[in-house]
Amino acid sequence: MEISEPWLDCLLEEYFNQSDKEKEEGLPVAPFMDREKVTKPTAQIGFIKFVLLPMFEQVSKVINTCIVFGSFF
Repeated sequence: MEISEPWLDCLLEEYFNQSDKEKEEGLPVAPFMDREKVTKPTAQIGFIKFVLLPMFEQVSKVINTCIVFGSFF
């Protein structure tokens, strides 16, 4: 936690700063970047659900394809 927590804080602050500027300019704000709606736990769940899981699903397909065709790295 002592390594991951500061990284998460920096990431969320970057997202929040971007959404603040978008609000100032009257632009739509991505739901995962809204300072008024996002908490650390929901940000982590969203990251896992919308970034990590889809990425690992695709990587798994690539690896399985490579294994089937016998060209695994």
